[in-house]
Amino acid sequence: MSLFTIGYDASSTLGPRTGVGRAALELLRAMVAAGDDHFRFRVLLNSLRHSPGGDHAFLRNERVRTFRTRRPGPWLVRGWAKDGGPDAETLVGAGIDLWHGPASCMPPAREAKRVVSVYDLAFLEDAPSDRDALGGAMFARRFPQLLPACDAVVTASEYARSRIVAEYGLAAERVFVVPLGVDRGKFRPVSERFVEIAAQFAGLPDKSYLLAVTGHAPRKRNGLLLDAYGELLRREPRAPKLLVAGWCGDAPPELRERTHLYRDVIVADRIPDEYMPGLYTGAVATILASGNEGFGLPILEAMACGSPVVCAGTTAMPEVAGDAARFVDGDDPGVWADAIAEVAFDQSRRDEVSAKGIEHAARFTWEKAGRRLLDIYADVL
Repeated sequence: MSLFTIGYDASSTLGPRTGVGRAALELLRAMVAAGDDHFRFRVLLNSLRHSPGGDHAFLRNERVRTFRTRRPGPWLVRGWAKDGGPDAETLVGAGIDLWHGPASCMPPAREAKRVVSVYDLAFLEDAPSDRDALGGAMFARRFPQLLPACDAVVTASEYARSRIVAEYGLAAERVFVVPLGVDRGKFRPVSERFVEIAAQFAGLPDKSYLLAVTGHAPRKRNGLLLDAYGELLRREPRAPKLLVAGWCGDAPPELRERTHLYRDVIVADRIPDEYMPGLYTGAVATILASGNEGFGLPILEAMACGSPVVCAGTTAMPEVAGDAARFVDGDDPGVWADAIAEVAFDQSRRDEVSAKGIEHAARFTWEKAGRRLLDIYADVL
């Protein structure tokens, strides 16, 4: 086997991370840790505002060279969307054999093979007015030209793979599934003291709470989440408060329209990764009301910490959660309230779902994901 030089855009791992940024970081960490001498890495870290932190210490490796740049991210992305801007070889030097864009954005390349990660096509279900200019709106325009030109497409679930193949007419053998993992060193049941510290950071006034991990996209179904919680409160006024992680900045209009919930919904701003195991461990249950996920990393992270998961039984979520979650069909708030109450108020049921989740999450490791990705690189090259 030859020696291969891989270019890898790790810019999404700088600063506050979304699920895509976390996956990009953990996959790179796992590939470097694999110690495969057939691969060398040139890693791009581009950000005007953020610098590498302690999570990037693994890049100080003899098989890794980092390229730290400070170009405006929107300028780069817009340029790449028009096949302009600096190409891959300009960014990390000539002689790379393959370039991987793990966050769906791809520069042009002179000679390198190209691999792109696409975790879902949920943006296609959003109305054009709901699509972020540098996210869903750009991807909707760009992917029809980008994906056929790539040598391989990587996604995280069979559900997402089938959607990509059907939507863009790609040959199935060019779209590879790499299930994501969970770091059991970080995400595991933690002590009550760590739970208290995390709860204090998030501004929780009570020890008992429900945790919702969500975002602002329409597919996250925030209205359904709040209506289900409102129905739970109507039935049981002393139900645990709802802590929402993921609404960075202002609360969404769905909450502002439901002023009767203000006293019982706690909106956490950005929660650093180190506090999430404590919040998961302490939660009576973790709720994901999203109707469309290409994977659903919070499902595994919550399970690994022993938090019972209540989520939809659609798209990739059954594939990720197996038989270890309480699935809910449809968008009836009353049905969701029933499912939450079943887990939150029945100790034996909560213990059962929790134990299944811990066992199930252990099957998903970043080590396996990193090894699989290296095998894909080798196939492409």
